[in-house]
Amino acid sequence: MGVKVQVIGHGKTSWNEGVLAVVRRNDGYLGGEDLLAASPELQPLKEQFDSMPSLELSGFVPAKKARKSVVLLSPAQVKYQTPDNVLRILASRAVAFAKRVQAAQITFALESASSEDIMTIVQGAEAAAYSYTRYKSSGALDPKSKNDSQSLTINVVVPASQVREIQKQVEAEVKTSAGVTLARDLVNEIPAELFPERLAEQAKKAATAAGLQVVIYDEKRLAKENFNGVLTVGKGSQHPPRVITMSHKPAGKAANGMHLCLVGKGVTFDTGGHSLKSAKGMWEMKGDMAGAAAVIGAMTVIGQLKPKIRVTGIVPSAVNAIGPEAVLPGDIIRSRSGKTVHVDNTDAEGRLLLMDALHLAQEMGATHIIDVATLTGSIVRALGESVAGLFANDNDFAQKVIAAGKAVGEDFWQMPLVAEYRPMLDHPVADIDNVGKGPNGGAIVAALFLKEFVSDSVKWAHLDIAGCGLYTKAHRHLGVGGSGFAVRTLVEVAGEIAATGA
Repeated sequence: MGVKVQVIGHGKTSWNEGVLAVVRRNDGYLGGEDLLAASPELQPLKEQFDSMPSLELSGFVPAKKARKSVVLLSPAQVKYQTPDNVLRILASRAVAFAKRVQAAQITFALESASSEDIMTIVQGAEAAAYSYTRYKSSGALDPKSKNDSQSLTINVVVPASQVREIQKQVEAEVKTSAGVTLARDLVNEIPAELFPERLAEQAKKAATAAGLQVVIYDEKRLAKENFNGVLTVGKGSQHPPRVITMSHKPAGKAANGMHLCLVGKGVTFDTGGHSLKSAKGMWEMKGDMAGAAAVIGAMTVIGQLKPKIRVTGIVPSAVNAIGPEAVLPGDIIRSRSGKTVHVDNTDAEGRLLLMDALHLAQEMGATHIIDVATLTGSIVRALGESVAGLFANDNDFAQKVIAAGKAVGEDFWQMPLVAEYRPMLDHPVADIDNVGKGPNGGAIVAALFLKEFVSDSVKWAHLDIAGCGLYTKAHRHLGVGGSGFAVRTLVEVAGEIAATGA
């Protein structure tokens, strides 16, 4: 669905067509009472809504030239959510109503809302307007079809005195939303169409358009430069692996010489290799590149917003398949850093990609690294699908990432790097095993594995988004499929480091 956002000063518009979304709060309305009053036939509906705000009510107004409808929303209709998430969910419900009535535009009356609430509602509305329709075509797959089933204009009525300020915020939000949409599209693409070479092509196209410098490492360069973890994961597939780098270098002096590297796991499909996954739900493994999608999406936003900090995105990508050359349990490989790794379980492949990419980030001079990966089922069992796990070697940096996520509606919970568990990765022949001993603490052990490849002098955070990258049912203000989770957090962190220099 194509989406356009327009900011309109209160008093400069009338509600002539489409859907009017009115949000009531405990102490009044966020706006729209004058527009409701202009339609006497809606007064009984408003009275019912005022007496029972827990009901989501809607009504239609007879119009000569256009069909008009209203949807009335209240926080009383949403339970167990933060105030910001309530607004995102209400906005998504309004957009869902607009889709049902096939409206071309929806007007949010927000002249009494704060700028923060306005932007939260815009974010929820944009997310809900998204739909992936590339393969919805008269019964035949059409990879060349556009991902636009219906266009929608989102009108936002704001205080007249704040139009210019809100317009600037909306312009930045639209850029960020486009990065989220790109990430969602990449996750939603079918694995037959999205493999490492194709992911590299799409990343290069999007990143170049955003003004970034892009370098793609093919299999020959990967072999020459000892990316053995990446090559090992991709050995079983007909599609060779890739490493993609996308660089933003600010004009002038960067913030205190800081260099933020964003590393995204890009397994475009994960069968588990010889340690084969069960068939149930395996289709979801097309989303095992959600970390890569988040980094690609975030980098395209960073390229446009141009924060005063050097930012590099690194995406190691492979297909973890079974084939004549596929890595076998028991093989030992030498990582790019020189450490040897015993491959106990071929389904613990993401960390093999990341170890080489983390080493590359440090060779590039990273002062801060955030890696994003759908790494472990263990983190899903611990935190579910609403919260991602965060591990870090620096508590201040961890809190900065968590605060950034909270500001944009993405939740992280800091998990411990339990040093006592590190011996679980010891191996008698190799420097380190790729999995721990026993069934417990898998997310922690995986993070401890990654920590082995990060210098203590670098501020590092590992985001395990296994539960948040792809949803099999509607979640909060998002529909089924790729979520674009972590794009907003990564953009926010880059901006925060640029602003504070720390």
